[in-house]
Amino acid sequence: MLGVLTLQRPVFHVLAATWMLGVVVLERPFLSWVVFLRFDQDRSGFIDARELGEAFRAFGYSISPTLLSLLVRKFDRSGRGAGIALDNFIECCLIIKGLTDRFKEKDVSLTGSCTLSYESFMLMVLPFVSGQDPTAE
Repeated sequence: MLGVLTLQRPVFHVLAATWMLGVVVLERPFLSWVVFLRFDQDRSGFIDARELGEAFRAFGYSISPTLLSLLVRKFDRSGRGAGIALDNFIECCLIIKGLTDRFKEKDVSLTGSCTLSYESFMLMVLPFVSGQDPTAE
């Protein structure tokens, strides 16, 4: 018989923050499922654009509806418009976190903007879209 796991709000926020650092994904995959279920409000087994927006807001990211729709189209590997499955949700979140971290390195004045050369931009983005480890040099 499966038990029911209930997380209180403060515990969830700690898990979400830890998860966004990659610890839960790498060391405690079960907790990734718990985080996924927290945002899969309609229990479809997929995260839609609205649910993805709520997840990113909870993680401290402000992502426009246009970008959310683009992310759902990119990470909906079913091709049926169902939404983002767990494994793709984890990948999506890690890519957004990684790209945001790389952007913040360039945004030294914390204004939300920076000036990049084309090569710097490509070096920042391509490791994430090519499937390579972006931390490897």
